[in-house]
Amino acid sequence: MKKVFLAFLILPGWFLTTAYLIFEYQQYGPGLVGHLFDTSSVSRVIFHIIIILAPVASTSLGVFADARMKLLRRLREMNDLYRDYYSNAPCGYHSIGPDMVFLDVNDTWLEMFGYRRDEVVGAIRVSEMFPEEDRANVRKVFKRLVDHGRIENEEMVITAKDGSRMPVLISSTAVYDDRGEFLRSRTIVQDDTERKQMDNILREIAAHWSSTFDSMPWGVMLMDSEYRVLRTNSYFERHPELMPKELALNRCRTAIGKRKEGGQAAGTNGGCVEEYHDEALNRHLRMYMSPVGTGGDWVASLVDVTDLRKGEKKLTDSRNAFFNMLKDASMAYNELEEVHRDLIRALANAIDAKSPWTKGHSERVTRFAMAMAEAMDLPQRELEILRTGALLHDIGKIGTYDFLLDKTATLTADEYEVVKRHPSSGAEILKPIGRLSEIVGIVRSHHEHYDGKGYPDGLKGGEIPKMARILCIADSYDSMTADRPYRAALGRDYAIKELKDCAGTHFDPEMVNVFIKLIKEVRV
Repeated sequence: MKKVFLAFLILPGWFLTTAYLIFEYQQYGPGLVGHLFDTSSVSRVIFHIIIILAPVASTSLGVFADARMKLLRRLREMNDLYRDYYSNAPCGYHSIGPDMVFLDVNDTWLEMFGYRRDEVVGAIRVSEMFPEEDRANVRKVFKRLVDHGRIENEEMVITAKDGSRMPVLISSTAVYDDRGEFLRSRTIVQDDTERKQMDNILREIAAHWSSTFDSMPWGVMLMDSEYRVLRTNSYFERHPELMPKELALNRCRTAIGKRKEGGQAAGTNGGCVEEYHDEALNRHLRMYMSPVGTGGDWVASLVDVTDLRKGEKKLTDSRNAFFNMLKDASMAYNELEEVHRDLIRALANAIDAKSPWTKGHSERVTRFAMAMAEAMDLPQRELEILRTGALLHDIGKIGTYDFLLDKTATLTADEYEVVKRHPSSGAEILKPIGRLSEIVGIVRSHHEHYDGKGYPDGLKGGEIPKMARILCIADSYDSMTADRPYRAALGRDYAIKELKDCAGTHFDPEMVNVFIKLIKEVRV
């Protein structure tokens, strides 16, 4: 629409000039220029000038109209922006006249108190918004505004439309006419609910702190930067004889002064602990002094440690006897641990002794597994668990027929199923023994495959316990490099190739890399 209007202003001038020049050219041809500037007739010259300037005039008129429309549009945008700021300001705004009747309110004000604009503007006085008991004070505040031109942060309570009361902060300035007569107010109304709630919380905290301060079971006092006592708790009212002696205070001052001279900042280490014996009271007292904030104030507490000192003497008297008892207990525990390790080793030897082909198998598997675990930097606790698990990993074979272990021919499917039960059987044997509960999972899962095709549970990848994955590699390596009733030892090179080929399917590939590196370094 704007472009059509501008075209309506600009194009007629150009059309008029163009049409006239075409018409004249048809009559005068090439002599048109001389005809246009023929000065024999003043009126004709003026007319030609008007014709020539018509496009300039219409264009200028269009430019002026466009600029005016842009200015008007900008003024409307500014007015809309101002109205938006005013209506949706984060606080309420109202204006009242000399009779205290509302002249205007913004949308925020209406939202705060639940009114419609027509229920307020020109309809009620501002004093009617306040509780009956506050209205006299409202009129006094309004008079102060009229007389002085300003009020700031007046704490008041306004009644909303639903009858609820809202604490508010009111600030206002007055607008006067040329004769100095009051015309209207410019008033900001802020919801003061959160601040009031915070004030109440702070008062409750202060009361709680004061109660806690006075109920402490030892003496506490606050001092200024000159060590003058500002306040003490009720402990010193009950025991005035225990107020810190000047000697103790002087010692703390000296210690704190030395810290400051040494450039040590006040804070956790900027305080002082001073213990002394009051000869008159025959009491051992300990005083703590610490800085409070950055203003130079101090808090000091006094604790009666007489009973503590008596207890320390009794403790000192019995300490040697206690240490001797601990020494005896430690020796007994070490002996018990040695017996436990010997029993585990004996049980492993008993398992291997079921067949001449498996003699020494558990010890070798343990040696391989421990070398891997140490190369992987396993914690000491896990190393001990792995050692026990490796020694007892084949304990389930106790329930396997001896002839199956010594059979030279290939096992039948049923016989293989019997042999496959030994990991779960071993776990069941160990489960009732609380001391060995941590190795049950290792024993049960040492024949699980990394790709999930192992037994007895078909676990795969990270589902298999870490130490069971280590044990699987060590067990397989020893089986391949040792003689069996159905074949001779396959040799070190064959075993390494098999480990590499089965990495990622049968074995954990990262652990295979660790183990092969150990083998090549002749560390196992």
